[in-house]
Amino acid sequence: MVDFEEDTVNQTCVCKLSKLKEQLVIRKARDGFIFFEVTSAKGKVAYELSGRYSSIITAKKAVQAYENNIAVSPTLKREQFAQDRIKRKEKKNNVPVFEPEGN
Repeated sequence: MVDFEEDTVNQTCVCKLSKLKEQLVIRKARDGFIFFEVTSAKGKVAYELSGRYSSIITAKKAVQAYENNIAVSPTLKREQFAQDRIKRKEKKNNVPVFEPEGN
């Protein structure tokens, strides 16, 4: 699922993907034309998203299609496994001790 946060004044849109840790930003291209581009704070944007879009709506559709086609990133998998392991350890260590009544 993708959460879009639009800023119509600055003509940007922050995209939070459920399968990626990094956020994508749709912003006005800096070449002086009317096009929009998808950028990332770190590294390069995926090949499927590189390019220019005529509107924010078409860029959103491209990001949604990209999110539907990719697998969960290894970083998110690793974090999920770590959280699950911590929960299992807590459950194992916090097992209530059975004390019979009527001592």
